[in-house]
Amino acid sequence: MFWSFTMKIVSRNEMRKMLFNVRGSKPITISTKTKPSLVGGKKCPFVGVEKIAIINVMINFDYTKSVNRQRMREGNSEEFVASERKWGATLHTYNEVSGGTRNIPFVAKNVDSDVISEEDFMNLPDSDLFLNVKIEKNVGYEYVLNGEVQDKDEVNKHLRPSTPSSKQDVEKEIIPRSYSWSNVTEIVMSGEVYKIAG
Repeated sequence: MFWSFTMKIVSRNEMRKMLFNVRGSKPITISTKTKPSLVGGKKCPFVGVEKIAIINVMINFDYTKSVNRQRMREGNSEEFVASERKWGATLHTYNEVSGGTRNIPFVAKNVDSDVISEEDFMNLPDSDLFLNVKIEKNVGYEYVLNGEVQDKDEVNKHLRPSTPSSKQDVEKEIIPRSYSWSNVTEIVMSGEVYKIAG
């Protein structure tokens, strides 16, 4: 939608495997198609609207460390400890080099353990997977309803308000997001643009 250069078309499983094998935190850009939460119920004139967005994000980040680094930048040395997730498990896999575990950029529902092999990870249904990211910058977005682009200001008036985290105690909030894997449509990573088919 927004890209002006050649894309590689990959299956959702191929892209999933590439992301599984990313070691360490890494900046990527994602394109998503989501249904925003609206107020007004069925009377809302934008029921069914989709938000198509491009976002610069960080994958394989450590949320607790990110908040503590931001606190230190702002002169707050009090240690932040993240609350446990209310749903799903932030996934890790075995690190063959260190013998410990390493992050993979996904959250999953319906798993017995947060440490998972590549084989077991690839067998998880897409519907149980969420791409786990830290928002760096919202590059651009548009709203589409019945194939037509909608006025952003008008749609924004009908969005359910979001509440920032009061637990971080920072001026510049660290924004983690977990996007349903099925809603991620394109990824730019290491200079390559991948369009996800299916």
